[in-house]
Amino acid sequence: MAHTRKIIIATLPVIALYAVSYAAVSEIVSSFDENNLTMSPGCMGPNALPVRHANDIMVGTRIILALTAEYHFDPHEEITVNPHFSLLIPVRGIVAVSVFGRPVEYFETSEERRRSRCADNSKGWSAGDLYFQTSVELLDAMKHFLGISLNIGFKSTTGKGFHSARHINAPGYWVDLSVGHLHEGRGLLSIRVQSSISFIGWQTNINEQNDAVGYNLCGELSFGPRGLASEIAGYYGWMHNGDAPLVARLSFRRKIAGFLQLHIGFQKGIRDQLPYQFRAGTAFELNNPVLNAPDRQNHAKEASAANP
Repeated sequence: MAHTRKIIIATLPVIALYAVSYAAVSEIVSSFDENNLTMSPGCMGPNALPVRHANDIMVGTRIILALTAEYHFDPHEEITVNPHFSLLIPVRGIVAVSVFGRPVEYFETSEERRRSRCADNSKGWSAGDLYFQTSVELLDAMKHFLGISLNIGFKSTTGKGFHSARHINAPGYWVDLSVGHLHEGRGLLSIRVQSSISFIGWQTNINEQNDAVGYNLCGELSFGPRGLASEIAGYYGWMHNGDAPLVARLSFRRKIAGFLQLHIGFQKGIRDQLPYQFRAGTAFELNNPVLNAPDRQNHAKEASAANP
């Protein structure tokens, strides 16, 4: 019995040293893995730091709820499937508050891509980010040759899966100035052309903020309840580590009822984004006489209801 007690006492320091060493090594390995992740759109999943869609130059007066399914893929390398939602609430046709995001995503990547990103997992589920934005219409495109809007927004840290290189789990924000022209032709024909420039910032895992200049150019041809839009957009960061995404988009919308709109879209990733994305969904538009002036038109906002 005494011999057993001596063995236990003698091994206690060894066990304690092992526990301390294991904890220290685990912390070092965890820190090493985390620091090897690159928090840029070219080195993470497609929903980590996506290129935002164009902001409309007109705030509109209708509450708009859009629900969309998105499918991103790079043949033989990666697929991501997720829902997307957006809710826009305008006030008096001058200011609007919106929330949008991707609540959850399912992803699969090749083993080679997982290793290149220093990610823990090559497949699984991940919670997504929420975004909040305030839009202010500075110049009414219905009354002037040009319409101007200011958009200020930020992202939450709800996105998970950081160690799988899915979301950055860090705050970010943007300030966007959009300028455009709305031309109403004969009958039901209308043309909308606009561009924007923005400042974008997000926190990285090396205790530095990456700042980027965003840009966007888009146009839409509308005829009655139908609309065809094209867009090229991206941003350019200062770290040059896959932080300069560029995409081209094409979308079609069709209004099938006074309050219901269907939309489909395709995105081609040109740089620092997955090469292909398909999206399809619907948007519901509701009048709000309490918060809005009843005589203001909405067709410009209807055109971009599916693209928050």
